[in-house]
Amino acid sequence: MFFSHGKIIYSIGSVVITEEGLRMASLRTLRIFFMVAGAKILTATTPLEALIGALCRTLMPLEKAGVPVNEFFSIMGLTLKCFPKLKDYLAENYRNHKDRGENDGFLKRAKIISSFLLPMFIQSMQSPEIFFEEEAKNAKSG
Repeated sequence: MFFSHGKIIYSIGSVVITEEGLRMASLRTLRIFFMVAGAKILTATTPLEALIGALCRTLMPLEKAGVPVNEFFSIMGLTLKCFPKLKDYLAENYRNHKDRGENDGFLKRAKIISSFLLPMFIQSMQSPEIFFEEEAKNAKSG
C-alpha cells in the first residue's frame, strides 16, 4: 500500500498510498479474513478427533524424516480436550475478582490474571487428571 508503484491516491510527506498498493492490501486482508472464517467453520462443524486424525495423516510422511508426528498430535489432542475446563476455571476466577471490584485499569487486570494463572499451571502439573474429569465422566457414561 505504501511502497508499490501506481497511481498516487494520497500522499503525506514520504508516505504515499497508491491505487495498486491499496488493491494489494485489500486482497491480502480478504485472504486472511477468509482463512480465519474457514478455520472457524471447520472447527465448528468437525469433531476434534477427526481434525486431529486428518492432520496426523496429512503430516505422516514426516515420520520418515524422524519427526514424531504421532506423539505430537496425541499431546495436542489431550491439550485441546483440556481447554474447555481451563477456560471455565479461568473465567470463574476472573469473575470472582471482578465482583470484588479489583479490575480497575489494565495493569490491575494483568496482575489479577497472573495471580491465578501461576497457581493453575502449578496445579495442572501436580495433578493433571482434574482437567480430564469431564472427559472421564463422558467415557464412563457413553
